[in-house]
Amino acid sequence: MPAASGGLKARGNAEVDLAWSDGALTKATIRAGSPLRAALRYGNREKRLNLRAGETADLNAELIASSANRT
Repeated sequence: MPAASGGLKARGNAEVDLAWSDGALTKATIRAGSPLRAALRYGNREKRLNLRAGETADLNAELIASSANRT
């Protein structure tokens, strides 16, 4: 797996960037192109997001939000 995957399109008009280290997720960034309600899963963790159009959520490997920004 590459160290980073960017610009992935997801259901609900979202764009996802992922960063990896030694095969494990280190960061996920989700950008909402329109209002977005989504559930993200990684391992046994789950994070529910509710973003407005233009908002970005940065999540760490524990799926804990380090920031949410409106662009």
